[in-house]
Amino acid sequence: MMMMMMMSRAQLLTANECLSNPCRNGATCVDQYNGFHCQCTPSWQGPLCDQDVNECSTLAGTDLGCQNGATCVNIPGSFRSVSSTLGFLRLCCVVLCTTVEAVVLIDWVKVLRPT
Repeated sequence: MMMMMMMSRAQLLTANECLSNPCRNGATCVDQYNGFHCQCTPSWQGPLCDQDVNECSTLAGTDLGCQNGATCVNIPGSFRSVSSTLGFLRLCCVVLCTTVEAVVLIDWVKVLRPT
């Protein structure tokens, strides 16, 4: 017969499940009775905040999403807005766009146009 060890109520109340740092990606752990809760940062979701939020979907059509014909590229914990204009690639924010030589952004071309 297998013997199971039971924790007393006092042990359950005083145990801090956050000591093992179960929450990911900068989330805050809140200790609870016999458990914990992770308060995720805006870019992460899920019980442990380890699932990326697709900002390209959630911000589409808002002032915070990609605008002016730019392509939204979701990346873990964030997103990038990329547009191609006059042979240059531009990393676009909502307010400011900076033109950068295409060679610097070769990895973005691979993301946008996989081989």
